[in-house]
Amino acid sequence: MPRHDDAPGRTAVVTLRSARVTRRPPPHRRAEHLAAPTVTAVWVREESPPDSPPPLDWMGLSTLPVDDLATAETVLRYYTYRWRVERYHYVLKSGCHVEDLP
Repeated sequence: MPRHDDAPGRTAVVTLRSARVTRRPPPHRRAEHLAAPTVTAVWVREESPPDSPPPLDWMGLSTLPVDDLATAETVLRYYTYRWRVERYHYVLKSGCHVEDLP
């Protein structure tokens, strides 16, 4: 785990689980007769965390099928890139003001 605020970086031992799940369409869109999407849930949980900071416990949904540990690790790694992408968009919008360009 990378450092966060005042907490130093640390090594976390986690359990990684995955399962295919079918989600119900949102109730407010019932009239559209949407199909129920099937996605993969990937759950990462720190089983024996230290007293502080809070334990790692995260679940993400992916359209990628996860059939083995290597693929589950890939989906987890892809999620870690999300923060870089969000920061990139923040810089484009707030720093470079790309939305104000003609």
